[in-house]
Amino acid sequence: MLASAGYDGTVRIWDPITGALYTELYGHIGGVNALCTINVDGRALLVSASNDQTVRIWDPVTRAQRHQLDGQYDYGVNALCTITVDGHVLVVSAGFSRTLQIWNPVTGTPHHQFDADTHWIRALCTITVDGQTLLASADNAGTIRTWDPVTGAQQHQLNYHMHSGMSALCPVTVDGRTLLASAGDDGTVRIWDPATETQHHQLDGHTSRIQALCTIAVDGQSLLASAGDDRTVRIWNPATETQPEQLDGHTHWIRALCTITVDGHALLAYAGDDQTIRIWDPATGTQHHQLDDHTGYGVNALCTVTVDGQTLLASAGNDSTVRIWNPATETQPEQLDGHTGGVNALCTINVGGQTLLASAGHDGTVRIWDPATGTQHHQLNGHTYGVNALCAITVNEQPMLASTGYDRTVRIWSPTTGTQYRQLDGHTHWVNALCTITVDGEALLASAGYGGTVRIWDPTTGTQRHQLDGHAGRIQALSTIFVDGQTLLASAGDDRTVRIWNPATWRCLWTIPVHHQVLACGVITDSLVIGMDVGLIAIDVAGGRGLSGSGSGR
Repeated sequence: MLASAGYDGTVRIWDPITGALYTELYGHIGGVNALCTINVDGRALLVSASNDQTVRIWDPVTRAQRHQLDGQYDYGVNALCTITVDGHVLVVSAGFSRTLQIWNPVTGTPHHQFDADTHWIRALCTITVDGQTLLASADNAGTIRTWDPVTGAQQHQLNYHMHSGMSALCPVTVDGRTLLASAGDDGTVRIWDPATETQHHQLDGHTSRIQALCTIAVDGQSLLASAGDDRTVRIWNPATETQPEQLDGHTHWIRALCTITVDGHALLAYAGDDQTIRIWDPATGTQHHQLDDHTGYGVNALCTVTVDGQTLLASAGNDSTVRIWNPATETQPEQLDGHTGGVNALCTINVGGQTLLASAGHDGTVRIWDPATGTQHHQLNGHTYGVNALCAITVNEQPMLASTGYDRTVRIWSPTTGTQYRQLDGHTHWVNALCTITVDGEALLASAGYGGTVRIWDPTTGTQRHQLDGHAGRIQALSTIFVDGQTLLASAGDDRTVRIWNPATWRCLWTIPVHHQVLACGVITDSLVIGMDVGLIAIDVAGGRGLSGSGSGR
């Protein structure tokens, strides 16, 4: 199982294989800053520490709280670790009180406490030096100290992170020796020999504060991973000071993504607030193309469009334009002007054997274009505020276009005549996302938005079939996916989760934590791709089984 916690004060336990939420542990009345596991009498327990100034020990199987450890804390507890003393596994906690408190997890009573005489303690770990197990702490002033957990005596002091708060510590093995890795607000990772109090290496690369460190074994070699506010995860070889891998996010929020085939290769196009469109090979992680002509603040929508048998890419943004690109040559054959505000959504629709392009935006209009000539066929007026999402749907064997937005309505249009076919009312908040889903051969329409609910509609009758509750915040994106021959529905949003729904029962199959706000989602090859405020991730929803599909959100 996997445990997570955060500012909402809850501890959640997940099944990492299925993505399902196993249980939630309630008790803290402040944000949870740290977690660790501990084995007591052969049973794995979970320890949490919080801004409510408590440390709590939980049995994750029974969901019961074993102990609440109330120490002499000011404001909150920032760090936890376990340490073995005289054959007994104990819990160590520290925080704003500048003391180190050692607890007996069996009885829930204090074992030892000593004054660290430092600034706020932000990180803890254990390390073996000359055969002795010591406790390492790092404080807000950038000083690392090691302590004898039995006597409380300070053994070593490493203070070269001058004027830079420490945020992470972990032991790392280099050439058979146990060294100590540290990271902090200065953006560096430093490798220390605590026995000699000397710094062996300094790893430079992060451009802002580092928040986390851990070791990872690759091909039998111990490497070091770091993550920070520059939105990158970096993998280091601590022995050589080299960086074998860097996992980058986009430089700004990613608001749109879609798949596109270029020269026979399935590629991923995505775009966001930095005004660029980037096209990547998801198999190799290399960027193939970058399209830069949008102005204003950000690109909001992407979709592929076929023109004269060639697959092109359409983009739209806050500069009020829709642009048609040839991704192979990085040229822009057409620019579609007409919207008087930012454009939020795009989709293609087939009318009479001709592929047309629909766009919608802040001006409250939906426009239908011929992407080959750049001419506007229709302007659909009816929404009273901005339009956020579009998708094509078949109703009574006729191609239709669905739109939704800030007026809380879902509207269905005839792209042939430019008239409104039906209006679907029910949402009580702004609506951000639409997609079609086929259930038992019937095309239904899914919509979602600020209310945190997904609604399933029959577009023929205009009736609401189902309401899917579960998200704890605004939903930003919807997508259909196919798993083992079955059509499922994915939803994602501000509560930092992706939920997978089974349309046979309309129950949530999996809740997948992604830890960041989700702005877009889609499917490429065997993965559900999520665009977030910090970058992209790809999720194999089927856990290694076949997966493909398509979707549209904002």
